[in-house]
Amino acid sequence: MDKNLRTGHLAEDLGVLLLRQCAAVAVVRQQDDVGIDAVATILSRHSGRRLIAENAFYVQFKSCSVRTISYIDEKASWLRALQLPFFIGSVNTKKGNLALYTTHNIWRTLIETECSEIHLHLDPLESSQLSTPGIHRICLGKPVITWSLADAGNPDFVERLNNVLRSWVEMESSNIDLRRFQFVYSMNWETGEPPTHGGDIKMSNVDTTKGLVKDLKEIRSIAEKLIFSCCSTGSMEDLVSIAALIGLFRRHNVTIDEKNTFELLLRSRLKELGHDPDSNWEGTFRVSLEQD
Repeated sequence: MDKNLRTGHLAEDLGVLLLRQCAAVAVVRQQDDVGIDAVATILSRHSGRRLIAENAFYVQFKSCSVRTISYIDEKASWLRALQLPFFIGSVNTKKGNLALYTTHNIWRTLIETECSEIHLHLDPLESSQLSTPGIHRICLGKPVITWSLADAGNPDFVERLNNVLRSWVEMESSNIDLRRFQFVYSMNWETGEPPTHGGDIKMSNVDTTKGLVKDLKEIRSIAEKLIFSCCSTGSMEDLVSIAALIGLFRRHNVTIDEKNTFELLLRSRLKELGHDPDSNWEGTFRVSLEQD
């Protein structure tokens, strides 16, 4: 038996046991392991003995002696394509504890650049480990939280553990939704405390017009729902804003109202609000809705 392989399995077993203090954990079989050791789901107490499943996330466990995790070529593409929050669990079998690291910092770099290699570092980077074109070396920062089996007997700590992980999973789930717009919220954090928003990072598009068109296409269905809602119950100010939004889509040739349904709804709502649709149309709405 390979000693290192056995050590890795022991670390994974301990990591799963510790993670089960706050989450339901489905272990990925070794023969199916493509970079994820477990799929975990946050659990919250509902009433009495009932627990409610919340958001899910991925975890890869590593022995604490492993300080760099590398993703090269197709593995780098795999990492970028993950659709659940991804954490690295560093397990110390001698001390019996687990340090959980977020991979949030990779998106502060990868949201703007392509690469063929991604190297995740659990320790601060040295000058010899700086990124080069196509190869990114990223320090994951402080662990989000560290705990041991002894902590499992402390109800206050378990509650804090749940709060920290829940906050991280919720925020990173939101970031995953935003990545398709080349946008993420950056986070600030201290070990053992929930994260806070640190600002935002947007991708700088060389051709901003193409970037805008792509974004308009991405939000089209949401915009249509918003437009219908405002045309049903909106105020005059809401209708003016909605007309400007429709005009933005039209000016960039992004189809949103092929049959002019929204114009009919706008006119109908104007009448409900006591305004003459025709006179208001020429003075307020026509220019906004015109297509260049």
